[in-house]
Amino acid sequence: MTSITSKERFDEVAPENPDGTVDYAYHGFNYVLAVDGRDFHVRTYDDEPGIATVISPTDARTRSEARALVKFITSTLGCTGIQFYCGPDGTYKPVEIGTLEFT
Repeated sequence: MTSITSKERFDEVAPENPDGTVDYAYHGFNYVLAVDGRDFHVRTYDDEPGIATVISPTDARTRSEARALVKFITSTLGCTGIQFYCGPDGTYKPVEIGTLEFT
């Protein structure tokens, strides 16, 4: 069974520079999704609608629960794109939803 155990709004904004600009501003939601008793941390950003980023665990893409996680994200959160951690690069990369292979 898969469910949302936590959903929290975040607004991370850098301090304002003397000229009134900011170096970064991130807005969206942090989720904790439970899949068969295992927690996955997922983030969505307001400026990337339809995209979910799986933050942890870092090996989430290769876990046995990955397909159920992706199905839940697409059906319940309405996302059409999903990114997972790519260990060798230390970055997040999109995956093909059907195969979970990096694109």
